[in-house]
Amino acid sequence: MAENIQPYDYVEQRLKQQMAYYSNSCRKLQKRYRILTFINIVTTAAVPVFSLSVDDMGRTAQYIIAVLGATASIVSGITFFEKLRDKWVLERATYEKIKSELAKFNAKAGPYKNMNAQDSMAAFVENCESYMEDEHGEWREAMHKDDK
Repeated sequence: MAENIQPYDYVEQRLKQQMAYYSNSCRKLQKRYRILTFINIVTTAAVPVFSLSVDDMGRTAQYIIAVLGATASIVSGITFFEKLRDKWVLERATYEKIKSELAKFNAKAGPYKNMNAQDSMAAFVENCESYMEDEHGEWREAMHKDDK
């Protein structure tokens, strides 16, 4: 495979698209994780505040406390089961590995230092694809870890 593809084609048609995917996905996962965590912190912190006003507000305060508690539980469950932080960190790590590999390849540094163009391209493709395969494998493993 690597012998037939030109470095520019692989980088433009495969690698940059994957890097854009990882970058966008990381940004979305991080944002979702932070929003849900913030909601969880605020709702959890508000419960004791409203519990102090039960005598003054009566049933209204009880309903507010119940809604806040339920909201905190739901948000915590979503954050846990979707493994947002784990996905975000894993995808960011993969993005950074690919970015570093691309820099080494372009600079003919590291493992590419003393290689001819064909061997360098083959090693580059193998390394990048390996990082992406590892990320997919780790993701699948993390998703099924709780099913056992």
